[in-house]
Amino acid sequence: RAYQHLDENPTQTHVDALHAVGCETDVREYGAAVRFVKHKLLVKSVRVWTNNPHKRQVIRDYFGSQCSFESMPAVRSQHNQKYLEEKVKIFGHDGLL
Repeated sequence: RAYQHLDENPTQTHVDALHAVGCETDVREYGAAVRFVKHKLLVKSVRVWTNNPHKRQVIRDYFGSQCSFESMPAVRSQHNQKYLEEKVKIFGHDGLL
């Protein structure tokens, strides 16, 4: 529904479209997965590819100095340029532009 709303209102951001159809901006919760990896799978250190600063912080909270990060390369096109710009501006993602 959010993508349809965005198609019909192209001047809005994807966050605006999510809110317009009654969704929260981002409902993902990374802690459960990170706890599982660390405590159930007994992983001692991780190297994660992500541009998401929130995800990085959650992982740092559990793994401390035993984690490292790489930015995911982004392939920009006319179809995703606005979306990538929003990810940087609204959420602080890096390595996308």
